[in-house]
Amino acid sequence: MIILKIIGIIIGLGLLWLLAFYIYFRKQVKKSIIMESLDLSLPKSWKELSEKQFLYVCNLMLNENTPTEIHTKCFIYFAGITVLEHINSGIWVCLHEKKRFTISDYEVQYFAKNLSFLTETITEVTPLSEIAGYKHIHPRFEGCPFKQWMAAENYYQAYIYTRDDVFLDKLCAVIYSVDNPESDQSFDDRDTNKRSKKFKKVPLIQKLTVFVMYAGLKDRLTKEFPYFFQKIDTKTNEVTDRQPPKMREHFSRMIYVLNGGNVGETEKVLNADCWRAFDTLNYKAYENQEMEQRLKKMNKK
Repeated sequence: MIILKIIGIIIGLGLLWLLAFYIYFRKQVKKSIIMESLDLSLPKSWKELSEKQFLYVCNLMLNENTPTEIHTKCFIYFAGITVLEHINSGIWVCLHEKKRFTISDYEVQYFAKNLSFLTETITEVTPLSEIAGYKHIHPRFEGCPFKQWMAAENYYQAYIYTRDDVFLDKLCAVIYSVDNPESDQSFDDRDTNKRSKKFKKVPLIQKLTVFVMYAGLKDRLTKEFPYFFQKIDTKTNEVTDRQPPKMREHFSRMIYVLNGGNVGETEKVLNADCWRAFDTLNYKAYENQEMEQRLKKMNKK
């Protein structure tokens, strides 16, 4: 009888072991049902970001994520990946469009590098369609009066050097100044202060998109008008190490070049099309550069 009981116990334990193994096996089989290939679509530039993606990137910047964290988190978010569990060292089970797949740490790093542009130079950005009930002007300031760009540049520089949200609100009020596309859109900076108050209650992340958008515009302008808009090497010249620009002096010089010293033409200059003004300033800067090079050659002789 004792022997039969022992045999029964052994058989019972064996059956339990088989049941446990079966459950484990089914679980592993379920994990192994993985897509053989995965088609992921990622943006290749700032301009390709959707509004949700743009806001997500700005949120990461606002929370001071490292470049690597920004690349990795954006890869997961942009690709629409949901992380399910960690199998073992360096291997993750994820979900994409209701299909399971595995991905290694190395692969995540590889794909995330394709988003390195997010932490390098900010290029042209597609702005949010509307903020605080206002629509934005042309992202490149095309068709806008020169004085509107001057106002934006002034508030942009002021915010960089002071980090005072008042100037960020005003930058937003200059760029998002269209309340009725069918009405007269003439710009008057005296209205900026009143309009900027509506941006005080706007979440900082939305206002940050305006700052980023303008930074992207500046990159575009350096390509279109390289003699007038020159790039600054931010890697070797940190903002905190530079003196704030004397904006009044800079603008006075620009106006002088554009009106030829004729004060009576100043109003026309301020209302001139931005890009036509940039063209003239760029050509004058080119002429000055050519003249300086000629003088240097003459002095060497």
